[in-house]
Parts: sequence; structure tokens; C-alpha cells
Amino acid sequence: MYHGDRVPGFPQHPHRGFVHWAEKITKFTTPDSLTTATVWAGSLRSHKALPPIRDSWANEEANPGNDVNIWFLQIQPGGSITLPKAASSLSTRSLYFVEGTALTLNGVTKVPDLSQVEFADPSQEEVLLENLGPKLVEVLVLQGRKMGEPVAKHGPFVMNTQQEIAQAFNDYRMTQFEGWPWPEDAMVFPREKGRFLALKGVAEELPPKRED
Repeated sequence: MYHGDRVPGFPQHPHRGFVHWAEKITKFTTPDSLTTATVWAGSLRSHKALPPIRDSWANEEANPGNDVNIWFLQIQPGGSITLPKAASSLSTRSLYFVEGTALTLNGVTKVPDLSQVEFADPSQEEVLLENLGPKLVEVLVLQGRKMGEPVAKHGPFVMNTQQEIAQAFNDYRMTQFEGWPWPEDAMVFPREKGRFLALKGVAEELPPKRED
């Protein structure tokens, strides 16, 4: 993380891609109010994530059968949630136990703290996640069919080839991805300003109010 001269924060930080306001990202709570699920991609319990961009591997209309799901689960003590079967035996599923002390799978397997679980074939059975401890459990689940593509990365860019990395840097040097609207690389705004989105030539946008 970048630490500025006056306050911690990110300076001008280029990326290819897009972002959503946190308030728009799909989130739901189980009927017992003990588990909260954030659906960043795919769907869970009929709750669908926001539509991905056209060329995304997660776009089922453009790339059917990729079975991409990304779920962030916060399970209170005594809470539980069941993960559905994957759509295909070609899907992979990884579970990251990032917070807590007592995560159990299917009432049998105790997951070690701060560990990763790889499922051999997530299409075979549903998986019950239970928090049997006294602290909040947080879990990240990544699922999908492998892309089978090379990966090239440098700085903030991740592409498929070094030529695409070079093109990304060239595009940024020429246009700054449509321009940085402020006079300094590491701008500091008043705390009371809160979060906002500013694009060159476009009126400022504020985050929407979450509808609970």
C-alpha cells in the first residue's frame, strides 16, 4: 500500500477494468441473520451478482459454462451456509479461511485457521459450512472453469501476453486512460468529503444509498 506524505492512501493508480460502488454489490443475509454473503460474481441462493462486462470470463451469455462464482461469507458463531454443487466437473473451487478459529465442512472436517481448501470435484455434492467457534468466521470462495490461457503481469497490469502489457503501458502513457482529473498524483481531500467518483469531463458521482 502506498503511504503519502501527509496521510496513508493510494496515489494515481492505473488499472484496466471497471469498478462498482460497494452499495450496489449483491449482498444478502440468511433467515437466521447469522450469515452474510456478498456475491461478487455468479449467484448464490438465487441472488445474482451484478452483470459482468461483455468480455469477462464470468459473462455466462458470452462465455457459457464457465461457472464463475466469487462469494465472500461472514458467518457468526452458530451460523452456517450451504454451498451448492458446481455446475460441472470441469469447475474448480477454492475456499480461503481468512478469519476465525472454528470452520467445519459437512459437520466432519475442521479447517485449519488461515488455510486454503481445494475441492477435488465440487460438482459432486453440496458443502455445509458451519462456525462452531466463538468468533466471526470469514471465508472467500473462488470457483470457475480454468481459462487455459497464459498470464502476463507487470506493475498494476495483468494481461495474457507481454505484448499486451506493453500496449497497456503505451495506452496509459498516451491517454492516462482518459486522464487524471487532479493536479497532483497523490491528492488529499477533506475527510468530510467522503467517497466519490470523478472522471475527466464528467460530473462527480456519489455512492448510492443501499436499499436494505
